[in-house]
Amino acid sequence: MSFQTRALLRVVAIVLVLASCADRKPPPRTAGAVIAITLELPGADVATIERELVAPVEHAISRLTGVHAITSRIEGARATIGVELEPARDSEAALVEVRKALVTVQRVLPAGSTPPIVQRASQPPVLWIAVRGSQPSALLSEIADELVRPRLERVPGVAQLEMHGTQRRVIAFALISRGLPPRA
Repeated sequence: MSFQTRALLRVVAIVLVLASCADRKPPPRTAGAVIAITLELPGADVATIERELVAPVEHAISRLTGVHAITSRIEGARATIGVELEPARDSEAALVEVRKALVTVQRVLPAGSTPPIVQRASQPPVLWIAVRGSQPSALLSEIADELVRPRLERVPGVAQLEMHGTQRRVIAFALISRGLPPRA
């Protein structure tokens, strides 16, 4: 082989190597474990819950090592804070650290708030199922809760099921004690 042919082959090889490296995308990020913290402040509005519950907890958690992301959701008087860990972070050790951090935060939480509930959470939902039909929504809610839910919970690998938008039948009645006949 001539010198020019070898030089040309080297240049082609270098170009191929550089092209393969330039086209390579980084591997997708593997999600770490998620820890859920639930707090309640009955009767409080969203702004109060954000200021009095969520902000102090998020501040304490953000200082821990191995935390990738913190998300918060407020529904009614309940706040749920999700703590996503780095994939390499040991979830057991992180759970202990989160509980320790919350012990100090509890001192500044308002009176009447429930103690924080800390638990491992499943990853974000993998599947959403909507139930629709010509039946009344209360009946559809009952079918979903009593028939569909138990079957889905028995499927291997299902970590958690949540139902949203359900409607329940409520019967309210009042007894007037002086209007009832005496018992015999």
